[in-house]
Amino acid sequence: MNERTKSFDFKLEDVVRFEGDTGPYVQYTNARAQSILRKAGNPELVMDELTITDDAVWEVEKLLAEFPNTLKRAWREYEPSVIAKYALSLARAFNKYYANSVILKDDAELNARLALVKSVSQV
Repeated sequence: MNERTKSFDFKLEDVVRFEGDTGPYVQYTNARAQSILRKAGNPELVMDELTITDDAVWEVEKLLAEFPNTLKRAWREYEPSVIAKYALSLARAFNKYYANSVILKDDAELNARLALVKSVSQV
């Protein structure tokens, strides 16, 4: 990804793609998360402890925990691209988790999984 001090070649067809490091990819990830929450009935959620069962869950949780420091870094360095890079990393991690998990499975961890999805969407 380009830093703000580098030149940027704008190509409309690249900017609107849903694949790769693009804004639509991040927006699609949020739409996916919102769809999951809608299918679950948009419940009021409290983040229970989510048992880390695989690397995909761990990666999403780790990135969510980094969000406050990412905002501080972007502000401190006057570098908004830090937030864009973070959003892309979170989108990739969430989509990997989504592809390998049954999020709406009705079990004891459903609330925790939905809270994780909601957290991703809010960020």
